[in-house]
Amino acid sequence: MALLIIENFYDWPSSAPFSPENISAEYSVARTTGTVHRAGTASLELNNYNDYISFPLDGSHSTLRFCLRIRKNLQSYRLALISFGSSSGTQMNIGISSTGYLYAALNDSTSPPVGWTATTDSIPQDTWTYIEGRVVIHASTGAVELRVNGSETPALSLSGVDTEYYAGQLVTSVCLGEFNGNDSFRGYVTDFCVWTEDGEAPTGWIGECQVDTLLPTGAGSSTDFTASAGSNYQCVDEVPNNLGTDYVESSTDGDVDLYAMADLAEEPATIHAVAVAVSAAKTDAGSGSIKSVMKSGATTAESGARALSNGAYLRNVYARGVDPNTSSAWTASAVNALEAGCKAVI
Repeated sequence: MALLIIENFYDWPSSAPFSPENISAEYSVARTTGTVHRAGTASLELNNYNDYISFPLDGSHSTLRFCLRIRKNLQSYRLALISFGSSSGTQMNIGISSTGYLYAALNDSTSPPVGWTATTDSIPQDTWTYIEGRVVIHASTGAVELRVNGSETPALSLSGVDTEYYAGQLVTSVCLGEFNGNDSFRGYVTDFCVWTEDGEAPTGWIGECQVDTLLPTGAGSSTDFTASAGSNYQCVDEVPNNLGTDYVESSTDGDVDLYAMADLAEEPATIHAVAVAVSAAKTDAGSGSIKSVMKSGATTAESGARALSNGAYLRNVYARGVDPNTSSAWTASAVNALEAGCKAVI
């Protein structure tokens, strides 16, 4: 696996997070369409110093790459932008100062260690800025590299440094803001992705890009679930996500619901990955899980099963860096023909 997190927050509910399962947040974190990078998108707004939103990982990685697009509100002191957590706490964070330079710091500190350089070019207030980075957590061969707005010239480059605050612990979560809810970035975030350097693409630098959301437009090749009203696809095509105002449901193991999806608005130069996001909850006693499913050509691919809890919506995102039908890079025509949906595991 390469891609671990992919979000632009467009289909999230109006108030984050999905609770209480795989994403956690504090205070006033919220989806917003008031300040967005481009038409038809949303962003995540962190309103105060206590805000953060955390995404869990499987805890098997010491090297991670990431990208995000931010629009900052000017502050009077340094604030954590993205943090990398282990089982004991924050290993290190990358932050942004009141004057706009990027820095890296150990644990939840907002002060870089002696000898760690920071960017000198200021990231402006109230302007969307794209940041791509690579982080290696290690006691002696740690590294941080940051690139801004698609440039191949690093804005910050550290190597051979100690980025491991808690000895021997791998990354178990990535957080927008700071895990302790203190001195967190204030502003807007979108086009947020995290990936590894092994497995399917992407594995290296991707340059400036964006995360687009395609919504269901019709029935797919399987309609096993039951709609709360109307057609199945019409129950899952709204933004923001209404978390159960209308829905499809199944109590039969193996039922699959697939939907025809909207076409890309334009043909990208490169499609780095495609992901299917499904929000689901359990409504009855006993076990129940959900799988996210994509069908490309004659090939159906599905995520692992995610266990559900009664009344608590879980967001299950399944990403593929190559077309499962060809094992090659995605093409615009393959994305436009894709069916996406879910599978019940009872």
